[in-house]
Amino acid sequence: MQVWDTAGQERFRSVTQSYYHNADGVIIVYDITSKRTFESIPKWLEDVKRFSSKNVLIAVVGNKCDLDAQRQVDSSIAKLYAESENCVSLETSAKESDNVDLLFMSMATELKRNVKSAADSTEKETADMKPANGITIAGHAIYSRGPVSCCRV
Repeated sequence: MQVWDTAGQERFRSVTQSYYHNADGVIIVYDITSKRTFESIPKWLEDVKRFSSKNVLIAVVGNKCDLDAQRQVDSSIAKLYAESENCVSLETSAKESDNVDLLFMSMATELKRNVKSAADSTEKETADMKPANGITIAGHAIYSRGPVSCCRV
């Protein structure tokens, strides 16, 4: 796993867009003691959806749960919002290390599951395909779902 922390600063926004292209997972963090940070999530989600090239696993994470007395973002509202956007929802405390390991382990487990699922479906597709009239390239049989044709350019 590679983790890129842009701290959500507007000046890094153009850089973050390039990270989305090859990302398999994105964690969008807001501060539970700042309603403004929660309200900026749609803007970040829009960027993820616009610039990612595949189905990205997204987690919306409320940080600073150790400061519950100063909470401005209700956890049930955050969870409902994340679910409506098809995202994972969790609250953490970086200061107290609450749920931080759980967040990264859950992301890694789900990403690994997605890779395995993709590999399994690729194997099934390959098993369903038939060799294309004995065509080989560099000793590898070429498989096709339909007729094969070749043209010179």
